[in-house]
Amino acid sequence: MVQITGAKGAGLTIYRSRSRIPIEYRLLDADKKELAAGKMKYG
Repeated sequence: MVQITGAKGAGLTIYRSRSRIPIEYRLLDADKKELAAGKMKYG
């Protein structure tokens, strides 16, 4: 699990055209093979 936290526990939300947009991620190994991918969910 990845948790993004700012100063004093602030979170992160990305908006475009007044809507939240998903943050995509990819986890690669040392050989750059993809181990996992997806979109983070806002909680």
